[in-house]
Amino acid sequence: MNSPIARELPPLLPFQQAFIERFFRESRRAHILRSEPGLGSSYTAARLVHHVLMTSPEARILVLTSRKALQAQTQDRLLDFGVSAQTVDRFQFRKMQDEGSTKGAIWPSSMAFLLGADFANQNDVALSLFEVQWALLIVQEAESLKGASGKFISQLLDSSPNLRVLVTSTMHADYTHLFGNEAVETTTWQRSMAVDHTGKALFRRIRNLVGLIEFRESAADRFVREFVVEELAARIPKTIDASSIAAIFRRSLASSPSALEGTVRRLRDRFASGLLESSSPETTDEDGDTPIPSASSDKELAKALDDCLMEIDCLPGDSKLETFLAKLSAIRTNSALRFRLVILTEFRSTLFYLQAQLEELGFKSIILHGSMNVDERRQAMERFGAEGGVLIATVATMTEGVALPQVDTVILYDLPQTSSTLEQVYGRFQQLGRTAPVEILVMYNLDAADTGTAQALERLKAIVAAG
Repeated sequence: MNSPIARELPPLLPFQQAFIERFFRESRRAHILRSEPGLGSSYTAARLVHHVLMTSPEARILVLTSRKALQAQTQDRLLDFGVSAQTVDRFQFRKMQDEGSTKGAIWPSSMAFLLGADFANQNDVALSLFEVQWALLIVQEAESLKGASGKFISQLLDSSPNLRVLVTSTMHADYTHLFGNEAVETTTWQRSMAVDHTGKALFRRIRNLVGLIEFRESAADRFVREFVVEELAARIPKTIDASSIAAIFRRSLASSPSALEGTVRRLRDRFASGLLESSSPETTDEDGDTPIPSASSDKELAKALDDCLMEIDCLPGDSKLETFLAKLSAIRTNSALRFRLVILTEFRSTLFYLQAQLEELGFKSIILHGSMNVDERRQAMERFGAEGGVLIATVATMTEGVALPQVDTVILYDLPQTSSTLEQVYGRFQQLGRTAPVEILVMYNLDAADTGTAQALERLKAIVAAG
């Protein structure tokens, strides 16, 4: 287990302190905290964990989230508070089972355990969680939970009579259904509530900007998109979810040739070996693997995927990248001696692709992605805070718990498609302490703009305008 070293805790703001006091005073066990980004809901949740373990040292705390990056950020923060915090995946769970057979407890007391929501819902894991008493359950980012999570929360409330639950979410949804018939206390945080102990407003109304970095595809780009990818998608066996795989191809290509190559290579390897497993195709490869629908071995399709890889290897250029690099060079030329710029992509493979290209141009970049360990992430953020420059990060690492209030420019190399993700990403740059506007630039393909991208862009503009 981790050996935490407590650091000095920043003081709570009045509205945060009032929420914690009400949380423990209120007779209702189920609480929903809906918050505009940047108001410290994740920090307040961590303070709840710290408070419970300070007042009840033998308590058990359970934290659920849907993303590995957020698990790692939460663990990092709890360790800063001196809380013993353990991330539990399948490997760690089996290890704990082996240790529990000799020590008598799978889930030790005086600890906070961080699990993926889907993992916690698996039968053997859920049953083991129901066998012990929990003091506090925190569910982060309720908008990303699936239907089974509500049943799990209700069962955990039934099995632990003294359990209190906090669900955090964005402003624009109602998650009372997660608690069944349990009475729910809902709290809403807005930026207008953020005042210091003297009543002074802590958020300044700043007019931020949204702009486009427009580009057009080269003939090679169009060939890959219109013929290689679409023809490949048409050859996917109808026995599997061909439309989902085709969407993955298009989404990967829209990010970068490197992202497409990684997606095609993984699919090729799986078709060739017949090792495809059933999973959801909804997420990017932030955690190292684009989920692929299930199917059996198909050597003909594996050969087609090989051909696609050869076409990608022969690409003479990348119009999106060329336009991006020209814009970045112009920003550096027109900026002060030291500037802070963040580049966000949905794909980790694109992150490394951009990093390599920037190094060739003499840019020193810092990277941040979900597979970095606690120390690596902390060092990256401390270095960026001290030195400025260029930070290349995955969208998943920006949606919670990262504070970047003084960034000058944000380039969305890939535009997130959902309102909740756009709100969370924007909130990372609108936290307490920002004194100057941030310019948000979106890479925009004029030759492949679809309805979804156009709608996402309008949502982003509305979020920024609302401030």
